[in-house]
Amino acid sequence: MKKEAIEQIQKQLLEIANLSEEELDKLSYLMLKEAAGEYTKTRELFFTSDSFKKNLIDFKKNHTKTPNILRNILGVMGFIATQFNDFDSIYYTCLLENIRNTDNKIKMVIARFICKFPQFEDYKNKWEYILSIPKIAPKKHSIDYFFFAIKKRVTKIPDEYKHEIITILSDQMSKINWEDTKKKYEELINDVMSGNE
Repeated sequence: MKKEAIEQIQKQLLEIANLSEEELDKLSYLMLKEAAGEYTKTRELFFTSDSFKKNLIDFKKNHTKTPNILRNILGVMGFIATQFNDFDSIYYTCLLENIRNTDNKIKMVIARFICKFPQFEDYKNKWEYILSIPKIAPKKHSIDYFFFAIKKRVTKIPDEYKHEIITILSDQMSKINWEDTKKKYEELINDVMSGNE
């Protein structure tokens, strides 16, 4: 992360009340781009600081009606969690609040990250949500998030969901040309059937 990017984000967060919609959009994108960047200690210290967390939450609260900005902010939260192992419950709550959002790009961000939060294991509609992931367009990305969600909890799948999961995975496997990827799907299908890791 370049020092200039940190300074620009910090400066704009201090002046956030005076920024135009276009400037806010650019700021949210810059934060997303930097949070998703290659790991550095500088990035970790900046993005996991209490001051940044507070600013990020305030930014989100004030821009829930702007899909592009909201998508970027939720993405920042997801990357902070996964890149820096900071699965803060406030980030999980923000993702969960948007789990029924109708914007496809926001749906995709939620699908990418929410299943990685340990708090998600207690979500009462967890399996119904996981089964809805492959329906999100573009499906070439959402099927990857579905695959990860199943693989992560393959030994904990209730019997009543196994048939549908196997059907979805088998359907996807039939469309794959790469043998290595096809083998991964085949292995996961076998694990779902047997309940093995």
